[in-house]
Amino acid sequence: MKNNEFENSKRVVIPSSTINETKDGYEIEFRIPGCGRDDVEMSVENRTLVMRADNRFSAPDGLECVQKEFDYRGFNVSVELPEHADADSVSGSISNGVLKVKVSKKPEVKPRRIEING
Repeated sequence: MKNNEFENSKRVVIPSSTINETKDGYEIEFRIPGCGRDDVEMSVENRTLVMRADNRFSAPDGLECVQKEFDYRGFNVSVELPEHADADSVSGSISNGVLKVKVSKKPEVKPRRIEING
């Protein structure tokens, strides 16, 4: 079986994700094996976090890939941010096939301690 028999198939996959809330904001992780920093585009549009990727897999030098289990040809994922999320604070980093996105909460919704005088 030759690799080119599979080349023309477009494989769109929605990456697995985990969303955690902290006292200061949100941490979102997407599993996107095979994708690097230059493959992913991330933006915020009307309180919606949008991520797009168009990854072109290539086998390592000297090898011919026969089957790919985690090749993302592309994806388009939207995550609606809560009203109290600060859309201007979104940041992202990618390492070992995991895209980590951090979103801060707006200052007025973060819990704060009030000191009592007397």
